[in-house]
Amino acid sequence: MTRERNDIMRCLQYSYRFVRWKQAKSSAERRRCWDRHTLDEAEEQCLTKELIRILRAGKETKNGVIVFVQRKFQAECVLNVCVLG
Repeated sequence: MTRERNDIMRCLQYSYRFVRWKQAKSSAERRRCWDRHTLDEAEEQCLTKELIRILRAGKETKNGVIVFVQRKFQAECVLNVCVLG
């Protein structure tokens, strides 16, 4: 139980939607949890906000940024910043 709780807490640092995702009953329901997730919403979380700031700064200055991610959501967020933000 402790490991699962720790995983949940780590994910909550990046998105409030993780609780809904965790409670979803099916794969389709889990996918729908992320519908209409925006960078504005992502910036409500301190870690995600900082990640977005670093990525935008790297893009603006043309400096490379290496991001190691543990979750698919984090990778998708990075892609959204690089493409949309």
